[in-house]
Amino acid sequence: MAQAGLVEKVQKQIVLMLDSYLPGQKEFAAGDMQANKIAKGMRDRVAEQSQVPEYTDEATLDAYQALLTAVLTALLAPKTQSEANQAELLKRTSELLEIARKSGKSDTLRDEGITEKAIIRLAQRISAETDDVGQAWLDLQNAMDIAVRVQAEGSSGSNEGDFVDWVLQQVAALAAEGEYATAGAEIEAALAE
Repeated sequence: MAQAGLVEKVQKQIVLMLDSYLPGQKEFAAGDMQANKIAKGMRDRVAEQSQVPEYTDEATLDAYQALLTAVLTALLAPKTQSEANQAELLKRTSELLEIARKSGKSDTLRDEGITEKAIIRLAQRISAETDDVGQAWLDLQNAMDIAVRVQAEGSSGSNEGDFVDWVLQQVAALAAEGEYATAGAEIEAALAE
């Protein structure tokens, strides 16, 4: 902190802030394991929640965020190629989920009975298949449209009989929770009967 040119008073405030406002699992997840996002989220939390006037001073908040960003950048840096690959996949998945959220598509899916877990699983699968965010977004939109159709078919039934209606309901319920492999197995088992 001294190397950053912070005056002693601000250094003490930041130490006290870190004692009260240290990121945990929730903050790491909300920040997608990205140092700058985690630090920004923590800064916003301190500004919103703190009752200590010195903590909400802009210069102190800036220094707190900068220190957290620097420390977390070093801590979260991938140490192996596998960690780097996972970090890149998480980044792509987060970008897709953010696009879906901003477009309103996530809200539409939730309104149709599809859980957040299912939406995340769709984004994860698609992110793993392509590096191109534009193509991934097109693929995710298509998958979301299919998910909505599966829900509609599962709730409306068919003219094929009770067994088919029951299978469609089971598949829709599993797909709504993101259990796509189990839903596929349910279809295969039904076809075998």
